[in-house]
Amino acid sequence: MYRSKHQKGYTTSHEVKTTRFRTWKSGKKWLYGATVLTLTASTLLPIGNLAFQPKTEKAQAASVSSGTLVPGNTSYDTGGHTYSGTEFANSSNYALYGKAVVASNWINLVSSTANSVGLGIFNGSVSAISATTGFTLKSTIKVDSGSSLTDFTKSGDAIGVILTGASKAQLAANAQSSQATNDGLGIRGLPNTVFLGRDLYSNLSNVSTGSLTGIDGSATVNGWTDGPGVVMAIRNTDSSGTLQAANYPSLGSAAPYSPVTNTQNGTAYTFATDTSYALGVASPITSSVQEPITVTWTPDATNTASTGYTSGTLTFNLIAQTTSNGALIGASAVNGGTGGYTLTTHTNLQNSLTVGFVGGTGGNYGNLSVSLNGATITGSKGTEPVPINYLNKVTGQPIPSMAQSSITANVNDTIGAALTAPSSTSPDNNTYTYVVPAAPTGYQANSATTTTVLAANPASTTNTSATTVSNFIVGTTNPNALNVSYTPSQQIVLFNWAKASGTTLANLPNQIAYGATGITDASVVTDNPFSNTTLLSSYATALSNAVPTGYNITQISNGTTTVSGATTAATLAAFTSQNPTVGATSTLNTYTVTLTAVSQTATYTYGYTSTALNTPAIPAILTSTGTTGGSVTTPTGYNTSPQIPSGYYISAIYAGTSASGTLISSSTTNGTNAAWPSGQVYAPTGNQYYIQLAPNTVNVTWFISIDPNPDNDPLNVAQGGFTPTVGSILGGSTTTNYQSQVIDNMNSLTGNTLSTTDNVTYTDGATGIKYIVTGYQYQEGTTTTATNSAPITTYKTFSDLLAAHPYVLAGTKSNRTQLVHLLMTVDQTTITSNSTSGQHVNPATNYIPSSEITSSTDIDGADDDGLSYAINGYNAIVNITGGQTDYWGDATNSLQLSIGTYTENYYALNYLGVQAYTNWLPSHSGGTVSQFLQTLDATSLANDTVTSQTTLEVQDATAITTNNHHIIPRAASYNPSSDLVGASNADGSSVENIETNPIVNGDAIGVLITDSSGNILWVNNSDISLPTNKLQEVTYIENYYALTAQGLVDYTNWQTTTASGGHTVGDFINSGQATTSDYVKSTTELTVTNFVLPFAGGAGNQFLYLMIGLAAFGALGFYFSQRRKAEMDLEVINKEILGKNDNKRSNIYLFSQRRKAEMDLEVINKEILGKNDNKRSNIYLTSRHTRPYAKIFHTKNRTHLAQAQRKGTNE
Repeated sequence: MYRSKHQKGYTTSHEVKTTRFRTWKSGKKWLYGATVLTLTASTLLPIGNLAFQPKTEKAQAASVSSGTLVPGNTSYDTGGHTYSGTEFANSSNYALYGKAVVASNWINLVSSTANSVGLGIFNGSVSAISATTGFTLKSTIKVDSGSSLTDFTKSGDAIGVILTGASKAQLAANAQSSQATNDGLGIRGLPNTVFLGRDLYSNLSNVSTGSLTGIDGSATVNGWTDGPGVVMAIRNTDSSGTLQAANYPSLGSAAPYSPVTNTQNGTAYTFATDTSYALGVASPITSSVQEPITVTWTPDATNTASTGYTSGTLTFNLIAQTTSNGALIGASAVNGGTGGYTLTTHTNLQNSLTVGFVGGTGGNYGNLSVSLNGATITGSKGTEPVPINYLNKVTGQPIPSMAQSSITANVNDTIGAALTAPSSTSPDNNTYTYVVPAAPTGYQANSATTTTVLAANPASTTNTSATTVSNFIVGTTNPNALNVSYTPSQQIVLFNWAKASGTTLANLPNQIAYGATGITDASVVTDNPFSNTTLLSSYATALSNAVPTGYNITQISNGTTTVSGATTAATLAAFTSQNPTVGATSTLNTYTVTLTAVSQTATYTYGYTSTALNTPAIPAILTSTGTTGGSVTTPTGYNTSPQIPSGYYISAIYAGTSASGTLISSSTTNGTNAAWPSGQVYAPTGNQYYIQLAPNTVNVTWFISIDPNPDNDPLNVAQGGFTPTVGSILGGSTTTNYQSQVIDNMNSLTGNTLSTTDNVTYTDGATGIKYIVTGYQYQEGTTTTATNSAPITTYKTFSDLLAAHPYVLAGTKSNRTQLVHLLMTVDQTTITSNSTSGQHVNPATNYIPSSEITSSTDIDGADDDGLSYAINGYNAIVNITGGQTDYWGDATNSLQLSIGTYTENYYALNYLGVQAYTNWLPSHSGGTVSQFLQTLDATSLANDTVTSQTTLEVQDATAITTNNHHIIPRAASYNPSSDLVGASNADGSSVENIETNPIVNGDAIGVLITDSSGNILWVNNSDISLPTNKLQEVTYIENYYALTAQGLVDYTNWQTTTASGGHTVGDFINSGQATTSDYVKSTTELTVTNFVLPFAGGAGNQFLYLMIGLAAFGALGFYFSQRRKAEMDLEVINKEILGKNDNKRSNIYLFSQRRKAEMDLEVINKEILGKNDNKRSNIYLTSRHTRPYAKIFHTKNRTHLAQAQRKGTNE
């Protein structure tokens, strides 16, 4: 296994070398002597190994011509493509790059230098295309650490054979590049290059990225780590020069190691130990090895590689320095034995390869060298084509008549071309020299000044007409080309003019010449494209400018090449696309330019006068054809229908495409076409005519039609027709609304005085009758009579008519093309209501607004149904406003209103309203008239309805009722609330249990008790009892006060402004600040006596209970009689609302009587069925209204009552 150079005990070759030169200082001279002996025996190279010796070049010269080149011949071959085998052993046949030097027959690739590359490249090439023998290379490599204490594996990065298609320049540059050192195997950076040899250092990590995987594999596999080793490998780069990665750890973790071959990328590697042995014992350090190597290439029988490459099998063999353990007894093979180590892979090699040796070092370094002694090469030499290009010396472009020649030559041979052949007396430095062809026709004869030869990659600065054949990467430019340049002769290019058959032209244009005569242009030389010349390049412009107007160049020909075109531009474009080139002869340079008269087309564009409105589509453009100078014949039908739209005529003809052209003909009479002008001929340009159309004048008539008509013609409208001034209406002009004119004309003729503010509703000033515009009846045609058979269409509004017929129909001159009847109807819808309601309405009243409507009429002026609120088939709608109220609804609806003053606006749909509501309803399913009216603005509401207004007053319903008279004993405690009988709030609601809950409108009832002199004895709220004996045995007046809604407001304000004293309702009344609108009042006469009821005791109580029962029975009888009366009243009210009785005020009175009966019933129910403990007082109060009560308290019975009371309790 390998150890990382960072592990303890690891020693680099550089450190070893330092130690070696310091050993004598330690006094250990025996070690120094051993070192010298070791160096002498195993590491010294042949004499001169450490000194640079110049390479001896092979003397070579061509003394005879290899032949005269023929343009187009690509089969030239120098021959001599087979190696003799000994060339490989001659150090003078190698080019050295990087650190490489030659010493005797050795190439020292790198000599103890870190981070270096050395190349020894054979000055020939090995062909990889042989299908039979392939090639074989043999040599010996040597690795020497430079110290007996350092193993040879620590001497560098790599040493071996290099196979590449790179040029010498690429090899030289890459040898100086750092990318080739260290783990680059000396080849990284060279495209498609193969290395075969020892990889002395396994790079299994990447220091720059911190990765544990390097170019040679991963340090985490099979226990391998970075460090020196004995791997033997075939490695290569891709087309970009990137070194293909390997995976050395895949060889295994212990011997025997199995070789790895990757035929996908052409790599292979194995373990190749070369350990020294002494008498069967392995040496711990082998400081130097010298190993024979063999490279063999066997091409495939069928090539599967791409162009320029050959597929095959590549084999590399290395025989170790030590092949036997040297044991005296039982010696055995070691380090691969005598057969050595062999790697084989399948790959693709460039057809022509540069071969040599490469050595590279990194942090580890020693001496890496190759022995050429016994080195051999067998196989075919690598060749490359040498293209011969024949060029125009002026343009630098290939001469069309001289196709490229090609010579197949060995790499590193020098191939030259010359005007004359070399000789034995005048040899040159070329391996092979060829004579160039004679100058072609149109070129000056060969001479040193007229014909030159220049290599793309000259052999040297002094031998520029020859090239040293070099390999190059497939796909890049061949550097081996020879360019032979000839001087073209001056020429004259002529353009002569001719007329096509059938073309007449008085004078042809002048001849145009370029070159030696005419337009002098020195660039007009043989094979120079027209476009590349100085002045001839403008030939197209010169020819175009010379063409007479009305003619085209339709052909250009020099007898060999002919191009044609329909127009000058097309012909010249076709000629230019041929890339015309100056010919070698005068015949080729003489062109005939043919002219053809241009076919002319006259166009007839139509349009309308600027005053024409709403015109139909512009007629299509017409054309006529002829030739230049011929008479113009107008197209058939250019001035008649259907080309000319009905109702229009030709008013003028202009030369051009619009009325801004020259006027050449015009019409002076409406409806009569302008005549075609004489003398019109086809010109070379123009030939355009603008025909202007104008509408005929037509008539329009309006009439009025009243519904019903003609049975009823109250306005005598038959005299009211209106026709604008004859000849004033142009067909196509905007449809005009003559409504006001026809009304004015009718008023003038009949004496009527119809007027309007909205052009919909007209009012007759004499009768007040309204006339409503209901629509517009439209008929169009082209007749001269008052009627025609054209269809009649009725439109709701003039806007609808205008949308359908936005302009007056064009027609025959003076014919009427538009007839309109203004449709009107009489509308006598009315509604009248009381200006001020006479009804007494309070919040509890079920008020029916329609009761205020006094009269109405339908559209026809009659009230056919007798229902004043039903108008034109719909109930009147009321809008009640006041305070926060804004009510809309059917006027027949019953409703209750709060206190206040209201304005009632009654609306009935008139004719327009009925129409509008009918149109609105489909999109508002179930919508009521009330809802419809609320969608209208003020203007529409006024237009669609008739109205009437009523003022309604809703009064405060606050009320209070007390006993008329009450007798109490002086000694009794008296609460004024006991005399309360009933009350209602401001909204009309009844107050429940008034005697125990004396609250009206949310506040107490005030009471003031005065004596007969008017002195106030008691001021308080009614629910406050008077102290015993407060009153004397006299009669008092009790005034009860319930606050109205307004009173509540004033009372609250009074409380906030009164600083001290009583604040009861009674105090407010007594303060003098209350007004009559603040309260309602009821008075009770209170008599205070000093007696008790008769029949006191059991008998008296029984009598009292009897009387109470009789009183209750009487009250029930009274209730049922009142209830029956209320039911009868209800029947009357129903008839009043649903029937036709006009006595509505009596109906409201009966309704209120029914309500009073219901209130009485509520009081009785509470008195009889309630649970109030003060039953004596309650029954007493109730029974006072009955006949039995009067009997009980008759004067003659009072004594009996007093006696009964004395016998009972104080109660």
